[in-house]
Amino acid sequence: MGVGSSTSCPMMASTQVGAGGGAGTTPPPTTSTPPVTAGGPTDAFSAVITALQGIVQQLGQLVAVLQAKGGAGLVGGGGVGQTTPGKLPTPDAPPKDETKPPADTKPAPPAPPAPPAPPAPYKLGPTDPVLMIGDSLTVGIDAGLKKDLAGHDVNVNARSGRPLAEGMAEYDKIANKPKVVEMALGTNDDPSHVPQLQAAVQKTIDDAKARGGKVIWATLAGPRGYDAMNAMLRDMAAKNPGVMGLVDWRAQVDAHPDMLAGDHIHGSPAGYAWRAQAFADAAKA
Repeated sequence: MGVGSSTSCPMMASTQVGAGGGAGTTPPPTTSTPPVTAGGPTDAFSAVITALQGIVQQLGQLVAVLQAKGGAGLVGGGGVGQTTPGKLPTPDAPPKDETKPPADTKPAPPAPPAPPAPPAPYKLGPTDPVLMIGDSLTVGIDAGLKKDLAGHDVNVNARSGRPLAEGMAEYDKIANKPKVVEMALGTNDDPSHVPQLQAAVQKTIDDAKARGGKVIWATLAGPRGYDAMNAMLRDMAAKNPGVMGLVDWRAQVDAHPDMLAGDHIHGSPAGYAWRAQAFADAAKA
């Protein structure tokens, strides 16, 4: 081309136009998508680019939301499916055992030891002595008792009208009592004096245990009524088997009223005979 030609090179033109109109500067690249001629082979590519740009924009918005929430789970509000970054889901707790323990889980206390077996009753030997202390009812059986206990040294200490206190004083005077002691006291006392009679009976029981022997008492009969005294005597005999014997005079006269004399206090001849034999049998039992 000759000097002064008006035709210019396209490449040269592009290097002469700058951002500020200055020569030698290259304009910055543009981010806009170049237009595509409709119906050309680049239509599908343009659609893909547009879709990707939308996805990138949505991901950017999602990242911004997550950053604003400080890394909270993908699903907020504490609902089902919430996942905290860095932590594994907590497994469901096992079901609680609703079975209630027994109200009292303390072990049962040991059973109390069995009470000792009662001592075997003392057996009167062929010549063992016997002591009897009483009132007028004992006076009435003196001869019969000695006959029924033939071969034994029978010491009868009795007086008509003797009260309990006097009879127990006579009992205490005898230091060396034989193994078998028989008592017939209480008829001449107030029937309400149950504690006094009970104390006397208990004393003779304790003494019999100490010497390895036994004591025999008798229930009471008469118009004054001795039910409370008799109940106590029967109860103590039941509680002290082998140590305390009992001649149930009251039960005998209830079944056989002819055992009593006309005064309903002393025994008839048949009554004294029965009473003597009953005391002899109790001594030998």
